Amino acid sequence: MELFIKIVTLLLILVFSVFATEKVNVFILHSYSQEYEWTKKQHNSFVSTLNKSDKNFTFYTEYLDTKRVKLTQEYKNNFLNYLHMKYTNASPDLIYVTNDDALTFVYENYNQIFLEKEDIPVFFSGINNLNMNTILDKKHYTGVYEIQDIEPNIDLIKQFSPQTRDIYFFEKITRGQTFA
Repeated sequence: MELFIKIVTLLLILVFSVFATEKVNVFILHSYSQEYEWTKKQHNSFVSTLNKSDKNFTFYTEYLDTKRVKLTQEYKNNFLNYLHMKYTNASPDLIYVTNDDALTFVYENYNQIFLEKEDIPVFFSGINNLNMNTILDKKHYTGVYEIQDIEPNIDLIKQFSPQTRDIYFFEKITRGQTFA
């Protein structure tokens, strides 16, 4: 996954090399905290790959922190207001998001986040909701979906721990969802 992020990031660098601007502003929104190891790796890989180019990048990074804070409508509204206040004069050339909550937030608020600039490309990674592929505008959104393949993991458990008899799977249940 990290290699794929680097490849796509290098492609983005090539796209930006067409532009004659000296500085490329990148807004980054992560679903989770900067202390979450997965987020840290995604962020560092993306930033370090961009910084290897001859372009001058400026990064603006924010975290929804949805491992600790429930993403309610009130929280979304407050976070959107926070972004408006903090980035009133910002004009990003690219938006990078990690994980489903950040992508959904940007998708739902794309036209409200940076009012002064339209058509900002959005690059994403770590998206589990494959349905987003059917609703995202391909002109603005591109990235990496993360398909969780459980069967190879079960095979590894059987190989390394043959005495294991039971494996339990827990699925996050959202409001209004019931078991069948």
